[in-house]
Amino acid sequence: MGSIQNYFEIFKIKPSFDIQPTILQSKYHELCKKYHPDISSDFDIKDGDLNIAIINNAYKTLLNDYKRAIYLYKLNGNHLNKNLSTDFLNEILFTNETIDMTTNIDVLNKLKEITVLKINECKNKYNDSNSLIKWKYYDRMLKNISNKIEMLM
Repeated sequence: MGSIQNYFEIFKIKPSFDIQPTILQSKYHELCKKYHPDISSDFDIKDGDLNIAIINNAYKTLLNDYKRAIYLYKLNGNHLNKNLSTDFLNEILFTNETIDMTTNIDVLNKLKEITVLKINECKNKYNDSNSLIKWKYYDRMLKNISNKIEMLM
């Protein structure tokens, strides 16, 4: 295989945000059989720097929508601009306070629904730095909402 240039090459798939998870999983299992030292009896280092740790990291990165989007963005030579507007930061602060203060599951479910929509908007703009940064905030917010709902049930 030689020197690996990117994670997509490891799995022999086209660099794209839209990938088929089942195809990725199938290729991952094939590579595990070939490169895992506990499974493969003819394991050697002839394929350059490729090893099971790199394969696992590549798989986890490409399987996760957010991590894949960030990886693609950086792969294309872009750098994340972490400067967010005051309005956005205030929105996050206000929503997090609402999550912390409310005990109404209906309110939390509505916030969850809105947050999922915002994450989907960010996914649709995965090649935009601001959208990628916002996605991370919304993803964290969604986890907080889900945890709060679980705690109240």
